[in-house]
Amino acid sequence: MSQNKFSEFGDYVEKKSKQYDFPKYIRIINLGIGGLLIFIGIWKIITLQIFTNILTLKFFNVFVPFFFILFGGILLLSELKPELIIEYLKILKTYIGLGSFYLFLSSLTVYNVEQETNAILGWIYGIILFTVGVYYIILHFISKQKEQNESASSSFSAPLV
Repeated sequence: MSQNKFSEFGDYVEKKSKQYDFPKYIRIINLGIGGLLIFIGIWKIITLQIFTNILTLKFFNVFVPFFFILFGGILLLSELKPELIIEYLKILKTYIGLGSFYLFLSSLTVYNVEQETNAILGWIYGIILFTVGVYYIILHFISKQKEQNESASSSFSAPLV
């Protein structure tokens, strides 16, 4: 009988650990946006747009292309090596965390890309990132509601730890 309790608890833990598994289309979106951010950062460095910031006394904007590369790399790592990200950046493995991260990236992209290159291109990148961020936040609330409905219908209650 005690083995039965442990097996139920094991099933519960297994169900909770699947929370970190995103569907395939979400992984493709994350890989695409990570690659896009790396491309934007490298493009800004190659076209020497970072030096225009020094001449116009916007010194701290010199670092923004490197942040684009860093954040794009983080998104790529979150899909290619998820165990590393789960260990250090757990917020990127939840829908609400990923949505918030994308909203932050959209504001950074609109401001920086619009200021230095093409205003339309900056707005397009920003709207794409904003839309994906809002989509993830909506997914968070839908999955929470579905999880609550499933837990209310099941007879198994999770043990308090």
